[in-house]
Amino acid sequence: MQPPALGLRFAEVNYLAAMRKILFTLAVCGLSFSNLSGQTDTTSPTTPQNVMIEISADMTRDDLAATSKTLAEQGISFRYDNIEWANGALQTIRMAVKCADGTVKVSDVMTVNADSPTRFGVTYVQGKPQICFGKECD
Repeated sequence: MQPPALGLRFAEVNYLAAMRKILFTLAVCGLSFSNLSGQTDTTSPTTPQNVMIEISADMTRDDLAATSKTLAEQGISFRYDNIEWANGALQTIRMAVKCADGTVKVSDVMTVNADSPTRFGVTYVQGKPQICFGKECD
């Protein structure tokens, strides 16, 4: 940018074009440096944890809802239907589990025995979720 000629007033000089050029250069440099700092980040990605849940005959609807909420915090969707109670004890349940990567598995209607709980789980093998129900989890 040339200095203004003698006799010109400040308002008559076009400083805007030069300012745009400087701002554009600073913005490009700033983006370049922010990308470089992002490349040196050495944090490892979070590894999902294996989950094993027991469904027992003494579970209530509130217990099932709390289990669903806890799993949702880990990126696992847990849904259930075909639930039946007899004398306050859970008798049957059908479960569906969906993992964050889209893996889905639905159980058959399962009987819940008072002496042995019904289990379901999600285990990760080489980062891929494996969903199991009942005896599959043993």
